[in-house]
Amino acid sequence: MSRIAKVVENAGITNYLVEIGGEMQTRGHKPDDSFWRIAIERPLPGDRAVHKVIDIKQDDSIAIMTSGTYRHYFDEQGQRYSHILDARTGKPVTHSTLSVTVLHDDPTQADAWSTALLCLGESDAIRVSNEHGVAAFIVTEEKGALIESSSNAWNTMKNIGVNRC
Repeated sequence: MSRIAKVVENAGITNYLVEIGGEMQTRGHKPDDSFWRIAIERPLPGDRAVHKVIDIKQDDSIAIMTSGTYRHYFDEQGQRYSHILDARTGKPVTHSTLSVTVLHDDPTQADAWSTALLCLGESDAIRVSNEHGVAAFIVTEEKGALIESSSNAWNTMKNIGVNRC
């Protein structure tokens, strides 16, 4: 993502939104001078609805990355197995954390953090993101309900607004 952003910037473009496969980076604002609005998808299989909207109210570059278990998975004997493998075990993530969205100035860091935090699960993800100052938004499923949690850095972001849909 950072290489694509560099190509765009080297072409003299200072306002952009680039996205590849759910990985995204913005800088500046839209052509009408409004700021970028980015949707976070509701993390449910088969559902394509907006869960939250992020308003990027800054000109500085920011990466938005979401890792989730709700798109690519299989069910076996009542257990859901994600396509994301936990490096600690070599096995698919099976806990109830559905998605982790990270905002970071470095897209590579954002991508790595969103995947690592997803592997940890909600409580450890909050603890680790708070220890490292990572802006993370986590959605977990409990008894059929979506439960949201977020890190301290997410809760205190400047020039970034998060709205419920």
